[in-house]
This record gives sequence, C-alpha cells and structure tokens, in this order.
Amino acid sequence: MTPDEIFQALATAGPGRFPRAALIEAVEQRQAITPLLLGELRRQLDAGFAPALATKDYWRHHFAIYLLAYFREPAAYPLFVQMGTLPGETLFDVIGDTVTENYGRQLAAVCHGDTRGIERLIEDPALNEYVRTAAIRALELLFAIGELDRDGLRERLGRFARPWLDAAEAGKRPSDATAWVWATLVWLAADIDAQELVPMIRRAFELQLVDPWLAGGAERFEAAMVEHRDRPEPYKPSPGVRLPGHPVDELGHWYCFQTPEQRKPIDPKRRPVVRQVPTPARAAPKVGRNEPCPCGSGKKYKKCCGG
Repeated sequence: MTPDEIFQALATAGPGRFPRAALIEAVEQRQAITPLLLGELRRQLDAGFAPALATKDYWRHHFAIYLLAYFREPAAYPLFVQMGTLPGETLFDVIGDTVTENYGRQLAAVCHGDTRGIERLIEDPALNEYVRTAAIRALELLFAIGELDRDGLRERLGRFARPWLDAAEAGKRPSDATAWVWATLVWLAADIDAQELVPMIRRAFELQLVDPWLAGGAERFEAAMVEHRDRPEPYKPSPGVRLPGHPVDELGHWYCFQTPEQRKPIDPKRRPVVRQVPTPARAAPKVGRNEPCPCGSGKKYKKCCGG
C-alpha cells in the first residue's frame, strides 16, 4: 500500500471493518505516513473536529492519535495538548473513552520529558476533570519509565495541590479541583510515598475536597503512608501504566469493531459472582463514562459517582 492508500483506508471503520492491514502498513511506513497523520489532526483541530463528527463511522483522527502515540512523535505533543482544551465534552464526542483509558498514556508518550503542556492541562480549572486526571496519570507514566524523577514528580504534585487547597481555605466554591482530580492526586501521592504532601492531603480530606468513595478515605490514605514509612518498598506501577503499544493490539479487540456474531452473550454459568470485598487503598474504578454506575443507582457513571 502507498501512504495515500493507507491514509484512505484509515478513514472509516465499524463492526467487521477494522483496518488491521492498513495500521500494520502505517507502522511499517512510519516516516511517510507521519506527516499525513499530523495533517489530519491539525485539520480536525482547526475545525473543532466538526468534519470527523459529521461523517458516519469516521475513525481516521482516532487512528492517527494511536499511531502517533505509538511512534512517540514529538510533533504530536502540542496537538494532543490542544485536544485536551476542547470545550465541554467535545473530546469525549471525538475519541470516547480513550480520554479516560489512554489519553494520559498518549500525552506521556509524545512529550519526551517536556511536561509544561501536561501541567497546563492539570492546572486549568476550566477543563474537563477527566482530561485533568489523565494528565496527572501522564506524569505517573513518565515517572514509571524514568523520564521524570521522584523529586520532580513530588514537587509538581505539591505545586498543584497548594493553590487548590488555598482556594478552598479561602472559601472559593466550586473548587479549582474536583473531587476526582483530588482523588487522582491522592492515589499517586500514596503510590510514590510523597510524605511531604500528607499535611496538605489530610487537610483536603478535612475540607471534604476528596471524595472518600473515590480515594478510599482519609484513614486508608494515612495507613498507606504509615506503611510506606515503616516498610518502604520500590514503586511498582500497575499494569496499565505503560507506553502505548501497537495500534492493532490497542484497538483490535474493541467491541465497536466486532460483528454481531462475535458479540456473544456471556454464558450465565460463567458470570462472575459479585461479593463484598474490602476497599483497597487505590480503588480507581475502571468504568466507562457511559456504563451503569457501579454504585447500583441505575444511572450512567458520568451522571452519578463519576460526575
């Protein structure tokens, strides 16, 4: 396939129409396809992604993001950051749950140690909270792969938390950071043993800035920090804290690309048994924003505990 043929093959997709061959060719022809992918993102951003949203089954912008992230293409970094500044829930309309599942990994992959754009996303209270939490997770990934040291990560977390806490202390409502943004910072502070942040985080819990359901509660945070202090262990990233892989591996299993025949219902005999278990210190739920809320309310997650 020529670069132009690859580019055309990535335009649309759907059930039974996953462009596996085109994605494989795109990776093999990285140098030739990269300018076309960057041009696609620039064109869509200039138009607020209106062309993509207006075209049925349009996927080229989505594939471009996954390919550029896999390439670790530095020219994509400002474009990825600009995506995060789209108003309201536009980014969710454009790339769906990629925002919550992979956007942070994609930011980390293309920044090459330049965290300024990521930090702007975290610090802007006008942006969507899921964009901001994805940006926090991008910093965690940079730490995990050795492109950001522990002191640098701790310093950044403190620099984010201090003005959020000061604004809340001054009575500013709504806060500059939502409960979900705070919870993500709390999880990461606990994971990297940021003892110097304990007083600020303790105060954030006292002011009810951190939703205890999301972060596991103040007692669990304190217990985790005491355990770190008494029995220090090296940081161990969770399996999801990793650089983006080949787009075929990242996307090929998605439900939206499966045919009705492939979408087999779960055998009732094999359904998991739901039972009560203690809440772990890091209880980040992997729930899609449009899925039913795990609290049992019957509402969508984004309209309930994730809202």
